[in-house]
Amino acid sequence: MYVATAVFLYLLYPVQFHLLFKIILIIIFTTGTEFTVGHLLKRYKNLSLWNYSDYRLNYCGIICPRFSVYWLLISLFYYFFIIPPILNF
Repeated sequence: MYVATAVFLYLLYPVQFHLLFKIILIIIFTTGTEFTVGHLLKRYKNLSLWNYSDYRLNYCGIICPRFSVYWLLISLFYYFFIIPPILNF
């Protein structure tokens, strides 16, 4: 899940989209990845590595807006502070 997001951000970095559009893509990708992994783990392995059931507006206890914002902030940190030095190395 984390590697997929890192690769996505690395591939998104050179693309010439407006920043707001990139932010929307990041939210969709990170939340979608979290939901897909969480759903597959619950369905096929009967395993729940995280549970957001106690948080407001959660969906199946797998995703919630609060953690989508956290993933966005972490992704933006990676996008602006980690990727540029890697590309300039």
